[in-house]
Amino acid sequence: MKGIEGICKIAGVQAEPVMFDKRASLEKALRCIGEAAAHHPNLIVFPSSSFPVIPLG
Repeated sequence: MKGIEGICKIAGVQAEPVMFDKRASLEKALRCIGEAAAHHPNLIVFPSSSFPVIPLG
């Protein structure tokens, strides 16, 4: 495994959540991943607050 010093590009996603809508939350996450991927990161990170209240159904 290679080290991350100076060679690991990390994308941190900061986007407000879509409350109470699982499908819209997933679609937004996928759009954010697509936007971040355009910059060729080694890792894309979402904070736990990105998906605060997703219904189980």
